[in-house]
Amino acid sequence: MIDIIAIAILAVMSGASGWEGMEDYGKSKQQWLQQFLELPKGIPSDDTFRRLFERLDPHQFQQGFQSWVSSLAELLGATVVFTGRIPTKSLPYEVVELMETA
Repeated sequence: MIDIIAIAILAVMSGASGWEGMEDYGKSKQQWLQQFLELPKGIPSDDTFRRLFERLDPHQFQQGFQSWVSSLAELLGATVVFTGRIPTKSLPYEVVELMETA
């Protein structure tokens, strides 16, 4: 499940839209992704992305994601802004912007 979520987040951050976009992103970056993800069955299909995200509680996912991004920002010395805009239909969660602190 972590591999699928990681690919989805990276795909959306790279401009992918929808479940097929996530699958396409994964396939195009598979060699790179295999360096840090397990991917025992290869890149998940668009249906797999859809099924997983249909089962996730959006509010719990959002809270976990915000917490994770905030901890990364702290390590990087950046400020996190959760804008609340919806980037795609496939990931209806808040957009996150990291800004360097001076």
